[in-house]
Amino acid sequence: MNLKLNIFILLFLVHSVRIFSENCELKYDPFKTKVKWMAFKFTERTGVEGTFDKIAVTQGSKSVTIQDLAESIKFKIDINSINSNNIDRDTKIKNIFFLSMVDTKEITGEFRNIKINNELGKAELYLKMNNKENSTPVAFILKNGKELELKGKIDLLQWNAAKSVEALNKECEMLLKGKDEKSKLWNDVEVYMTTELIKICR
Repeated sequence: MNLKLNIFILLFLVHSVRIFSENCELKYDPFKTKVKWMAFKFTERTGVEGTFDKIAVTQGSKSVTIQDLAESIKFKIDINSINSNNIDRDTKIKNIFFLSMVDTKEITGEFRNIKINNELGKAELYLKMNNKENSTPVAFILKNGKELELKGKIDLLQWNAAKSVEALNKECEMLLKGKDEKSKLWNDVEVYMTTELIKICR
């Protein structure tokens, strides 16, 4: 009886050690990571959607929690990968809007001041473009324990991009006239990011 009890205790301890020594970390799935944006034209604010198809993400130290993951991530967006499903428009955005900025072949970014409450969270998204780093608040939600969605809004004037907005508006003047016959390109852009988290245990 004592032998059986000892064997049972030994097996239990071995199993417990294996569980508690399990080495897990969180990573993002690069193949399921997308960056989307929505700009606005016309006085009545009609949305124009698009994506950036090339984003390079680096993950720093080992991440055990979502907060660890968000704090360790830095990314670079290739402005030449802009895609609004209109080649002519994409070319003008690249050659007139972005190239009129200072040193903006790519947009770099990271998250700071992250606060998480269960499946909801918020952070400051720091972006650098036009040789200026600035931040904007973003909110995110975790769905099904692994699908992460982020949403925020960028005011391009915070990155001293008024001249770039004006240059693009002038180039596309005839295309940006709404019902009131006035040409208007708004300076705010909504941004969205979606990714899927992967838990890796060894």
